[in-house]
Amino acid sequence: MTIQQRITSVTLLIAVSIVCVGCGSVRRTRAPWLDADAPWCGPNIRAETYLKRVSDGFVRAETYTEWRWHAPFVKAITDNDAWLAAGKYLEHHSGGALGSKVSANWAAMVRGYFGRTEPQTWCLIAVEPLVIAVVEAPLGLVLREGTRVPYAPVVVWFSPDKRVPPTEAEKVDESTRRIPVYWGWLVLDRVGDEWVVGSEAR
Repeated sequence: MTIQQRITSVTLLIAVSIVCVGCGSVRRTRAPWLDADAPWCGPNIRAETYLKRVSDGFVRAETYTEWRWHAPFVKAITDNDAWLAAGKYLEHHSGGALGSKVSANWAAMVRGYFGRTEPQTWCLIAVEPLVIAVVEAPLGLVLREGTRVPYAPVVVWFSPDKRVPPTEAEKVDESTRRIPVYWGWLVLDRVGDEWVVGSEAR
């Protein structure tokens, strides 16, 4: 083997090694999402919202929403974990009637649990405690996060954290609904074709 061939072989080996190291490493980044419509975590307090990216350094990359808050120590949850917790709670509450793979078919799970065939929107409106509001909507099955919920006369909510099963929100008047949480209320006020969710202390 000539010197030139040896140099070429070593160079190729180093290049392959760099690629392999890149493939095997996991890179995690997190950046603040300053203008996010963040869910509530206390009276007049919204969770800090971040975009979290996980990459294998070569091909695969996934992006999550992460919420962080103080209660009184720092707590955090990603959107994936929150929705999985919601699905597992409904599966447990239904006594296994929804099947074992709660994340395999959200549409079947939601409709099966609520005993309806109408399309629905699930909206994660609080993370402390975790509160999901459910309304019937014309857009099919939609999962969303934040403080704006499509308007429907009936708002159903549940909380995996507090083990509160699906319950109709309290009707204060025609344009206001209220959901009790341990620190106060989540208040839904109708604005046009939406419920806008606010928070109030007890």
